[in-house]
Amino acid sequence: MTNIENNIPWPTEPSEYEIKRTIGCGATSYVHTAYCKAKAEYVAIKIVDFEQTNSIIEEIQKEIQAMHMCNHENVATYYTSFVNGTKLWIVMKLMDAGSALDLIKLLKKHPDTNPINGIMSEALILAILKEVIKALQHFHSRGQIHRDVKAGNILLSCDGSVKLGDFGVSAVIMDFGDRDKIRKTFVGTPCWMAPEVMEQKNGYDYKSDIWSLGITALEFVLGAPPYAGYPPMQVLLYTLNNPPPTLESCAPNPKDHYKQYSKKFRKFIEKCLQKDPVLRPDTTEL
Repeated sequence: MTNIENNIPWPTEPSEYEIKRTIGCGATSYVHTAYCKAKAEYVAIKIVDFEQTNSIIEEIQKEIQAMHMCNHENVATYYTSFVNGTKLWIVMKLMDAGSALDLIKLLKKHPDTNPINGIMSEALILAILKEVIKALQHFHSRGQIHRDVKAGNILLSCDGSVKLGDFGVSAVIMDFGDRDKIRKTFVGTPCWMAPEVMEQKNGYDYKSDIWSLGITALEFVLGAPPYAGYPPMQVLLYTLNNPPPTLESCAPNPKDHYKQYSKKFRKFIEKCLQKDPVLRPDTTEL
């Protein structure tokens, strides 16, 4: 590809993208792989349907574009976004190894994986989380909160790179116009959600991401977050009323399960999952 071709702006018309296959879906969105004709490059496209929201789609689009101007090696690369009818198209760099959740599903099926030992090795977990922490440090230093840290939003590439994705969209929908550092919006996935986000008493700050990081570490070991089999309201009650989850409390038999994981790793989870956000470390302390 020549330099002239490289400098062609990213198209903002659906017809310029050939949708190939669906690689993910949520309550109001789908993620597809697509081929961009003008750039001769495969990309990921997240299509968000705002038909059921009261938000002004043009304002949301501008906000998302502004937020994704941040450039960091561990943050998903956003190329452009545009409106097509009631849908917002967000064009991103395609991470060719999928998400960390895809990796968990693959490992679960592998004949050498024994759930008693844990789904993912400690070394691999720490290698991934190290890069996620760098992304969170970048967000937090800019006064931003990710609010949906989980394996499904950690993107992987065959070259070994790790990027945190899906930042901003749900947050902007929920609290467009609110720029207070202490949030009072109910955003996030219940299993990964920090207690202070659930309580909705005093709002929350970037420390809510640290809780989600600890739950994600458990997700890598267990193959799913704690309380994954329960309905959302039950998850909220358990999170608020029970002690924070640990490898021991999640193990069917603590004496036999998850013995390969070090005390240091267990301590990392314990530090992240302090119910009082003040007691949780920030990204520079992890």
